[in-house]
Amino acid sequence: SSLFCVVCTSPPLAHRPAMTKYTNLATRKGNCSFFLQKTGKEHTATMENPFMQAIYAKNYDRGAYAAYLVSQEALFSELEKLVEAKKDDPIIQAVYDEKLHRASNIAEDRKYWDKFADESKEEGVRKATAAYDAALQSHGSDPKKLVCHHFLQYNAVLSGGQYLSKMIAESEEIDAATDPTGVKFYFFDGVAPNKCAGRVQQYMRALDEVELTDEERAEMVTTMAEVYKLTLAVMDECFKMAPRKGKAYNSNDAAEVAAKAAAAKAAPKENLRLTLGQMRKFDGADGGRILLSVQGKILDVTSGADNYGPDGSYNMFAGHDITKNLAMYDTGDEFLDQPDYQPEDEDTKESFDSWYEMLAEKYPEVGVIVAEKEQDLPEAAPESTLRQRKPDVAKTDATAEKPSANGEGKCPISGKEGVCPITKLTGIQMSAKKEPAPEEENGGKKKKSILSKRSAASSEDESLLYLICPLHWSTQQMKLLAIVYGVGVGFGWLLRGQLMG
Repeated sequence: SSLFCVVCTSPPLAHRPAMTKYTNLATRKGNCSFFLQKTGKEHTATMENPFMQAIYAKNYDRGAYAAYLVSQEALFSELEKLVEAKKDDPIIQAVYDEKLHRASNIAEDRKYWDKFADESKEEGVRKATAAYDAALQSHGSDPKKLVCHHFLQYNAVLSGGQYLSKMIAESEEIDAATDPTGVKFYFFDGVAPNKCAGRVQQYMRALDEVELTDEERAEMVTTMAEVYKLTLAVMDECFKMAPRKGKAYNSNDAAEVAAKAAAAKAAPKENLRLTLGQMRKFDGADGGRILLSVQGKILDVTSGADNYGPDGSYNMFAGHDITKNLAMYDTGDEFLDQPDYQPEDEDTKESFDSWYEMLAEKYPEVGVIVAEKEQDLPEAAPESTLRQRKPDVAKTDATAEKPSANGEGKCPISGKEGVCPITKLTGIQMSAKKEPAPEEENGGKKKKSILSKRSAASSEDESLLYLICPLHWSTQQMKLLAIVYGVGVGFGWLLRGQLMG
């Protein structure tokens, strides 16, 4: 494979060395994140190439794929010869690993594929291969240019090549576990297929250890763009041999998108509300559901279990938020579970948007990540169950009862408001009027507290002192008192006359 088509492959920042000689590099992106972000469009073009799409759909022409392998054998043979000659150079030495070499594996695969070859149709492929070979030889004397080929080609096989291997093995009914001949191009000694992402990480850490100036990195990006162009030319010629209908890597064919949209519309809308801790349970273990999130939006990636399940190359993403991983092209654990992360520059934002769009097109959104404290409240709970009693607030100087200067206020004996002659006779000061208790909110309407009403009734209607204090007697009560007083006086005089007479 000559496409670098898996997200998040640059090394964790924890492994990036502090720069001493080049102090201006101390806070910038690692080399690999920089390269991948700057060549994102070229990378996407290889993923969307019709020849690759035919393989994704398992609808490729065998003769075209046989020609492709012949081309790849020639290019990797030349690359490995040049790298071997420069392996003592610091930048080549950082990434050199003989186990990465592919030429001998491709030669093994040709034992299966050569029977399908059609040399009469291979002229275009041969010319495109010769053009790449010429560029490779011209770059061979410059280790920085040579490592651009090395970086893109080997990591392409380690990452996107694993998906190609699966599609081809299924189409050809090759039992790769028993005898991978036919797809050995994509197999690496000592690296299990589901561990290739880890090997990419190792490669990235090593290349990030290399000190490069801004000018050197910019020149390498230019070389990488040229490598992509040459690679695309080979793919184009293979496709021309026998054009076949393909399928996009992210399954965004018009018909599939329409079918997916219709299915999503017909299906009941899910609205999960999970904390990061709760989502970690959805990691696909034992064949269960697989969820991940991006900027707090939960995606159901169960249909992508080959990538995100326990045996998938990207199982480290299952049950986690991968916002920063997408932005940084990094599978590092230290970038997981940062849903609030925002891209810090235009390149990072562009790469993040590109990967998120691809995921969102392929997998349905089923909910959102919520904070731990939000999860404590039941969703759509009745108002009465959410309403909590307000704590008592201690009186402040502004709310405390104060003595009244003019004699008006609350009677200290009865609790009634007004002017009380008893206080003047006894010298007891009346307290100032107390403001009514605040009213409680209830569904947007103001309503007095039942407790405050009861307290008022107790203090005003049930007080014995209130009943005997004449200040608070009504007119009717005063008339009644006068009548009682008059009757009592008259009855007293009659009783006195009888006793004295």
